[in-house]
Amino acid sequence: MKIRKLLAGIMALALVCAVPVNLSSDVKNFSITAHAVDDGTKIIAGNLSCTVLSTDEDGTVNLMVNGFSDEVGDAETLEFPEIVDGIPVRYISIQKDAFSNSSLTEAILPDTIEYIYSENYGVYYGAFEGCSSLKKVHLPEGGNFHCITAKTFAGCSSLEEINIPDSVNEIGWYAFEGTPLLTTQENEPIKYIGNWAISCEAGVPLEFKEGTVGIANKFFYGVDKKADALTLTFPSSLRYIGSAAFQWGKCLNTIVIPDGIEIIRSNAFEGNEGLQEVIFSGTVGSIGKEAFYECKDLTSLQFTGAIGSIEEHAFGECKNLTSLQFPEMVGSIGLGAFSGCKSLTSVQFNGEILENFGKGVFLGCSSLPKIALPEGITEISEKLFYNCTKLTDIDLPDSLTSIPNAASSFSGTPLYADGLSDLRYADDWVIKVNSGFNGDSITIKDGTVGIAKGIFSKQKTLTSITFPDTLKYIENEAFSRCSALTSVTFPESLVSIGNDAFYWCDALVSVTIKNSNCKIGDSNDTLSSPHHYGYNFDCVIYGYENSTAQAYAEKYGYKFETLDGEPPKMETLKQGDADSNGDINILDVILVNRAILGKSSLTAEQVKAVDFNGNGYPEPEEALMIMKYIVGIITDFS
Repeated sequence: MKIRKLLAGIMALALVCAVPVNLSSDVKNFSITAHAVDDGTKIIAGNLSCTVLSTDEDGTVNLMVNGFSDEVGDAETLEFPEIVDGIPVRYISIQKDAFSNSSLTEAILPDTIEYIYSENYGVYYGAFEGCSSLKKVHLPEGGNFHCITAKTFAGCSSLEEINIPDSVNEIGWYAFEGTPLLTTQENEPIKYIGNWAISCEAGVPLEFKEGTVGIANKFFYGVDKKADALTLTFPSSLRYIGSAAFQWGKCLNTIVIPDGIEIIRSNAFEGNEGLQEVIFSGTVGSIGKEAFYECKDLTSLQFTGAIGSIEEHAFGECKNLTSLQFPEMVGSIGLGAFSGCKSLTSVQFNGEILENFGKGVFLGCSSLPKIALPEGITEISEKLFYNCTKLTDIDLPDSLTSIPNAASSFSGTPLYADGLSDLRYADDWVIKVNSGFNGDSITIKDGTVGIAKGIFSKQKTLTSITFPDTLKYIENEAFSRCSALTSVTFPESLVSIGNDAFYWCDALVSVTIKNSNCKIGDSNDTLSSPHHYGYNFDCVIYGYENSTAQAYAEKYGYKFETLDGEPPKMETLKQGDADSNGDINILDVILVNRAILGKSSLTAEQVKAVDFNGNGYPEPEEALMIMKYIVGIITDFS
């Protein structure tokens, strides 16, 4: 798949209605001057009353339009001067009810307008609602105007001309109710404004014309939904399906979603009875919150192209869905996306997850026996497999670095139930100590990569632990309050020790860290409690000279002893290899992006491997360079 096409789908997620922050009603009624441009200040611009939102570095003042000024009261046209009191201004938004029921005949909005308000706590106030003399509207073509909100032009009984900018990706319900733009189409099965399908008639086939770009919110609202079952095929030109567009339908059997869909909004097909099959023919930007929620008859779901995001509960409670096969690339999967899919027996990933894998994605999938999670996942989220009562087999990806709440993630699965051995594992991670354990020593089996957060906490009989030479990650609080624990030696393989991993281990006298670059949680309690309640515990940290162990000991006042001999030589990482695995692939892009966002960190050596401009830290341009290298656009990083 072409990277450009994938990124276009993912970037579409950002194309949502930009809502400025709410402003205090306690404002000052000044003209705009060098001394009165504070946020919240009311000013007069042309024949408009406005509120200052912010001021740019260049001195331009950004405004929200509240309506006509008190001096004017009402008018037939809108005036948007670019200079007020000698200061440049920019109009960003229009307040709800701003011009409703006014005498406007023409509204030409500046290209800087980004948003027109119309909703407050579920009560709708169209900014131009009831303007019965309004004949012509020109909406912003500046590229930042994305949404014609609910009831914006409802009741504009003379409206004959309006443009729909290419940037618009959502049209709210009843946005054009009662306008000639719709009433003159009484005999049309689907009513259009521009290339947007706004509403439809009852009892007619849903045949969208080629060239249709969007379907308005609640498109199907009020229509007889008990017609004969049919296949709904959209034109290849379609890019946007509105919120609740086909909610609670009863006549759809099969839905074919075309390649290139950018946004399927929340609740778009929620609760459709009789819907058995949904086919995504190619790339899709985002599948919105509860988009197919409670489609209880859905048995077949096919993805054939990259997915930008699957939002929370998108396919939740689809109780008859039996199998899932994901495409090669998925941006993110949101909270509870497939929760309650009780018939789900097969889940197959064919590529990477680029970013987020939300909480409870498979919560309550009680028929799922096994799963192999994709590369790109760095953390097992809370309640991910909660009450998956048949889950006995799981493969975790090499990219995984954290299981912060194993009890939440795996409770109700056979993986988390007490067993014959002292420890319970999910693939190569330790996720639980048997509830009856009271031994003084424990050996973690060979091949183990990680120890989940807090799982040995309060094991007060434990005096020693043997770690395998495969161990990479010890999570936060993993051994906290193990008050009898005395000797701990970490293998060279250990990459990180989480915050407070050995907090309040009062008897801990010796810690040996063989990896000179091991990341140690930045807390004085990570390796012991040196000053708890006034006591000084004589824990000695052993490590190599100039190591992270020495730096930690010196920072927090621990005794430090240098290990004999030379530290193991670290291979110099090749450029672009952010995860130090010897290959340059999509996982390196993911790791760099997470480091940029502050969601993970890189060792000094890893930073050197991706710091192509030499400024000491990773940047988006460097992540892009790695991507270009992967797809062959560039052959080196010089």
